[in-house]
Amino acid sequence: MFVIEDGVLVRFAPDEQISDVVIPEGVTAIGDGAFMETYADKVTIPYGVTRIGDAAFYECTLFEVVIPDSVTEIESWAFGCCEWMRSITIPESVARIGPWMIGCYRGPDAWADNWDPTPNNYVTTIYGKKGSEAERYARENETFRGKRILEFREI
Repeated sequence: MFVIEDGVLVRFAPDEQISDVVIPEGVTAIGDGAFMETYADKVTIPYGVTRIGDAAFYECTLFEVVIPDSVTEIESWAFGCCEWMRSITIPESVARIGPWMIGCYRGPDAWADNWDPTPNNYVTTIYGKKGSEAERYARENETFRGKRILEFREI
């Protein structure tokens, strides 16, 4: 079910739909596209993971994510097209969040014209500490074309 190479979870390939996925201890990074198009409502990320790769959870059915305080980087599109995502808890340890961490590209034309940050019209809540990278990301990306897409809540 898990393909792990040198501590990097490179692919999650379940035989069936699983609603609650627990990533094994010892994983240090979630690779680019590792969970792409996976049916998983909840994923438990263990302490020790330091990086969440590009499009790691792209088009997953995730509702919420709690990121452990060992993570320092969340790459671009990490949770892209997770259309049901309602909340992400991001610890102070995260020093960098890549562009378009959430949102969804729709269509063949220029990406900016077809990017829909909330395809199901949800406002995603980012939970984090005041002054953190999580707050910066939420504040800088709070609205898109006049539509509120993110809110920040201090924990």
